[in-house]
Amino acid sequence: MCDTHENDEITMPPRNWWLTRLVLVIAAIAVMTATNWGVTTPGKLVSDLCGGVGSFFLLMGAWRSISVREELCRLSLIASDDELIQAQTADFFRQKNAEMLDMLRAEWRWYIDGVSLLVASFGITAGAGLRMLFAG
Repeated sequence: MCDTHENDEITMPPRNWWLTRLVLVIAAIAVMTATNWGVTTPGKLVSDLCGGVGSFFLLMGAWRSISVREELCRLSLIASDDELIQAQTADFFRQKNAEMLDMLRAEWRWYIDGVSLLVASFGITAGAGLRMLFAG
């Protein structure tokens, strides 16, 4: 599975996929602070862009969350009291269970990417402010 927000095939995500995001956020904050680039106009634009995109990703995570809840409600409306229906839909529910897990993974990827970008935005701004405070 590629490390994207949308996936059409049901597979397991790579282990520690969040570690890449953590390293990139820390590296961006460190580079922007060390080079004093966060104080410049392009640095401020990068910080604002990270904040805007991070907010959008959080909004998309919330939208995915609503989609997951709608799907769960729809599945709960299927009558499962009859044994014949249970036998016929066992495979269907196994497949839907795997799809729901993928939907939840995609939802959390949106949330984690959004929070990562917001942390990068705040970190760049805070790093620039601290550098200016201690430098001058």
